[in-house]
Amino acid sequence: MLTILLSKHMVRVVYGEGYALAPLYLSLATLGALGVGVGGYALGSLFAGLGMTREALRSWLVSTAVSLPLTLALVPALGVLGAMMAGLVGGYASIAYLLARAERAVGVSIGVPRVARVYAASLVSAFPTLAATAVMAHDALALAVGAAVYVVAYAVALPLLKAIDGKDVEVLTEVLRQVGPAAKPLVALLAVERRVVNLLSR
Repeated sequence: MLTILLSKHMVRVVYGEGYALAPLYLSLATLGALGVGVGGYALGSLFAGLGMTREALRSWLVSTAVSLPLTLALVPALGVLGAMMAGLVGGYASIAYLLARAERAVGVSIGVPRVARVYAASLVSAFPTLAATAVMAHDALALAVGAAVYVVAYAVALPLLKAIDGKDVEVLTEVLRQVGPAAKPLVALLAVERRVVNLLSR
């Protein structure tokens, strides 16, 4: 979400002003990565580990059946943008198929209410980020301020929306402490989350 929000500033900092369409392409490419929250990167491994390798083929067939006609319809009118949109829709169709199969065949569910709250926290955090970067004249400054605002807003929104609880905070804190000094800012943010969780639990 942060990459999508700051795509314009990222492209300008790295490549300059000459790539007007690149932020849109970057945002569309990043939209595919948002599928991680619904198992987009884990479901294939789940079925492979269970020896259900045919599901990978079937999910590819679903993706192709959706994306191919969309590609034929959109590319003549939109070019590369149409191809990206078709691929994005096809990818999410594949994820939807694997989610359905995981629940029916294996009894595995992602826990829709909690996952929805995680996505909601990400969306809520977008508003203060957009507000903070809208007044920034320099792209590098917008990147730095936008990233800081987003991370703090997200850290606060997660416990407020009950997307994370005290046990989650403790586990994440312990993991980050093993990383070393580089993770200290994130450990400090988790301390803020712990306080919010404690306040909400009273």
